[in-house]
Parts: sequence; structure tokens; C-alpha cells
Amino acid sequence: NKAVNKVIGWTKKLGNSLKNIITHPLSLFAGLGLSVRSLGQYAMQAARDFRAFQHQLAQINTIAKLSRSELKTLGNELVELSKKYGFRIGDVAKGAYNALSASIPADKLIRFMDVAGRAAIAGVTGMETSIDALTSVINGYQLNVNKAERVSDIFFETIRLGKTTFAELNESIGKVIPIAASAGISFAEVSAALATMTRQGLNTEMSATALRGAIAELLAPNEKLKVILAQITKEQDVLHWSALGLQRTLDLVAKSVNNDITKMSELFGNIRALTGVLQMVGDNAQIAARDLDLVTNSVVAMG
Repeated sequence: NKAVNKVIGWTKKLGNSLKNIITHPLSLFAGLGLSVRSLGQYAMQAARDFRAFQHQLAQINTIAKLSRSELKTLGNELVELSKKYGFRIGDVAKGAYNALSASIPADKLIRFMDVAGRAAIAGVTGMETSIDALTSVINGYQLNVNKAERVSDIFFETIRLGKTTFAELNESIGKVIPIAASAGISFAEVSAALATMTRQGLNTEMSATALRGAIAELLAPNEKLKVILAQITKEQDVLHWSALGLQRTLDLVAKSVNNDITKMSELFGNIRALTGVLQMVGDNAQIAARDLDLVTNSVVAMG
């Protein structure tokens, strides 16, 4: 039977190959283009990486306070995340330490790291950047860590709509989140405004500065702006302008002076703030409203 003879032939060849590997093991590595010296170097590096990882796990446990078996499980899970997303295990371990330092609970660490890993891949950045960005928003708005994926969705819809990157947003959002959160302005509103501004030419850092200035002006308005805000809240039957949302409030303020730039400059004395506001009102109001709707309702698939 020809099929049987083929199998017998393959078996003999396999036996000869195994015999050669056992008899001349270095021939296998030579065939792979590896010298004994190279193999030694790889082995030494692997040993160093292992020792470094063990040290990082010990550092992680200064915060996590896990039992020996729990720490071993965490180590295995971090290794799997490293394989899954293609990041060096040292970077993943460092990210885990940073996440714990940023008050991510130990029992939710792996789930959070998984979101951060996907965000890093989708955002063409590293784990350090994605973890920093996600924790900045979670802590700034005092969100449950389970909201990490939702925060990630908002980031990527902002990137899609605006002219910005994940890394640029991470570097700039810290300027605006504290004042926005204290004013009751959601992260979706902040992100939509940044998308609108960056798409019209302001870079991410300038947009964040302008947005912070605009919110500051609304929180501590001059006399002219104070009168307009009081009129708007009365007409809209709300106690405070923040109940209307940032974009809606700015649009109503601009309409109250017929979108006159000179009059707007009297309401927003800070030139940077005024620059940002003008990107969201007048002819741009409809675009800003659309961006807010898209960001608010975003659910971005990251694979």
C-alpha cells in the first residue's frame, strides 16, 4: 500500500532527524543560525529578565498585600497579558505597579490591565500611557474602575473625531479634568470639546488650556457674563448653567449677544478661553453639538 509505505518513510526520516539532534545537538542550533555563544547570551538575558520580574512582583506586593499563592497567580496572569498584547513582561509589571499606585484595586487589576492593553494597542502607544490616561480620568471623576472600558471608548471616539492622539490627550487632559469635574462637566463633554477644537486647528495642549480657561470664566463670571448666565438659567428653568451642559451653555451665551465676537470678548476676557469658546459657538455650534452626541454615545470596538 503506497500510503503505508509513505508513512513508514516519514517515520524513518523523523527517526534519523531525532538521532542527529541527540547525537549532534549543536547542529540544530547551527541550523537556526545560533552559536553556542548566542545561546549563552539568550539564556543569561532570560535569567536576568526572570530575576527582574520577580523583583517587580515583590514591589507590586508592597501595595497589593497578596498571599504567596495569590501573588503567583497574579504573576502568571501578567505573563499571559504580556503574551496577549506583545508587550515586554517588565513593562506590563511596571504598568501593574503604576495602576495599583493610582488606586486601582488589586482584585480588579487584571481586568483593568486588559482594558489598558487593548487601549494601548489601538492607540499605537505603550501600556504606561494608556494606564496613565485611564487612571487620570477614573480618579479625576471618582469613577468605579469598571468604567475603564467606557472611558477608553470616549478616548477613541475623540481621536476619531478630532486631530489628536492618545499620547497627546494623556499629556493634556490633566489640565482640564480637575476643574471640569468640580464644575459638573462630564468627561464626554470635555472630550467632545477637545475633538471639536483640535479638528479646527488648535493643538491638543492649546485646546485643553482654552477649555480650562472657558470653564474658569463660567465658574467665576464677570458682571456681564453673570447677568447673561442668570437670564439663561431662568429661561431654561435650571438652577445652574452646568445642568444645561457646557456646549449648550456656551451656545446660549453666544446667541444672547448674537454671536458678536466683540461682545463675546467682553464676556470671556481670557484670550485663550475666548479662542476655545469661538470654536464651539456660532457657525461651529452644530458641529460641536454633533461631536458631543457622537462621543456621548460612542462604543468603540478595540478587538
